[in-house]
Amino acid sequence: MSHKNFVVSLSLTLLISFSIPTFSQNKVSGSITDEEGSPLVGVTVQLKTTSTTTITDSKGYYSLEENKGFPWTLVISYAGLQTKEVKVSRAGDYNIQLANKGVLQNITILGTRGKPRSDVNRPVPVLTGLFITVALQ
Repeated sequence: MSHKNFVVSLSLTLLISFSIPTFSQNKVSGSITDEEGSPLVGVTVQLKTTSTTTITDSKGYYSLEENKGFPWTLVISYAGLQTKEVKVSRAGDYNIQLANKGVLQNITILGTRGKPRSDVNRPVPVLTGLFITVALQ
């Protein structure tokens, strides 16, 4: 291999090596906690206006990757806590805290003695469906 071909090959290799990171996915990660700082399991983290979604693991950790350039808006939602939108301008770690929406005050469970039922001699209603009434403070 001539010196000229070696230099051209080396130049192309270096050019491709430095170009690959620009085509890689952007990534944000971090943890999601409640107001007391406890990690939340199963929180949905979605990149707004896309289908890119993840959920937090047993330690409240999430990681989200997308080819889309920054800025992003993350939509963080969890049952019983306020949904939060967080704007991110670059890749990195973003630890997020969710606020309580309200306190679950009561639950109403409804059973029935109606037919069909397997045990007609049972002295209490048989639960055939679950109807929950939720009241938030």
